[in-house]
Amino acid sequence: MPGTNARSKLLDRSGPGRRLKIVRTFFRLSQSEFADEAGIGRERLASYETGRVPLPLSVALSLCRRFVIGEYWLATGENHIMGGPIEMFGSSPARMCLSLAFNPRLLALDGAMPFTDAFTLEGKKAYCESFPEWTLFGGRFCFTKTDPPSMALRVIEHFTAKWIDQVPAGKRTVFTRQLIRWGSALYDVIQDMGIMDLDGEIRFDNPQVVNEELTRVFSNLLIPTWSSLRQRLHSATADRGAKADLARSLGITRQGMNGWLSGKTSPNAETTLRLLRWVLIAEAKQKKEPPGAETPRGEKTRKRKSKSDENTQSDHTEN
Repeated sequence: MPGTNARSKLLDRSGPGRRLKIVRTFFRLSQSEFADEAGIGRERLASYETGRVPLPLSVALSLCRRFVIGEYWLATGENHIMGGPIEMFGSSPARMCLSLAFNPRLLALDGAMPFTDAFTLEGKKAYCESFPEWTLFGGRFCFTKTDPPSMALRVIEHFTAKWIDQVPAGKRTVFTRQLIRWGSALYDVIQDMGIMDLDGEIRFDNPQVVNEELTRVFSNLLIPTWSSLRQRLHSATADRGAKADLARSLGITRQGMNGWLSGKTSPNAETTLRLLRWVLIAEAKQKKEPPGAETPRGEKTRKRKSKSDENTQSDHTEN
């Protein structure tokens, strides 16, 4: 029936505005506060939330970036991964923002077009094409110099909450301390190397030098001392042939490996990280192996005969 289709389309157009209210409630912002940060009037926001006026494409995409809102969820209210509706905003699918404001397909559309219509026309296809690439990262965020500081803070809060949720309760304090250390180390490298200009833009005139410095700093954070890793390396290479296998995987000689294990020499930062990764894998395998899984040493060597056995064999020979 034509009337039913028209009514369904109207309800679809009002959905994004109603979901904006869910977002605003999540951040505990009044209409005035939310509207100020969004750069629109309070009455205009109210008209979106009540569904009196469809949420325009340009406003919707801007809000998605500023408040880390998944464009798919805002347009449809659905979980693009598992299917079905999402009532709460805090879940990951509802916050999977892919910064479609920079997508050429959507930029070619009229910004005043209702967001639901634009998403149906071009947005859904653009979102689904970009999504697989960013699944593991929780979203894609394209920053500009005109973005307010609050946007960067919300992106950091989003990722931090996502990480904390995955960390076991007993490890969250340690994780938070390390996160602060790594953030401080990154800031110090940027400042010390003079690669941040007055506008806050990070310049990578020599990416290789910057990468080497970051590798050095973060390897020191990840590995308290080389001596502690060397002890773990000794244990991990105790099995026969393990040292040779490790040397081949790293592309070094046995002499070089022995120099590290003896403490006479030490690897560079990049190789140290590779060694740490190898040790972690080796330790995990050792934990999985049940006790007694290795072949008993007695089976590998020839059993030594006792003198009584030799005498018995001699008697049988003489007979």
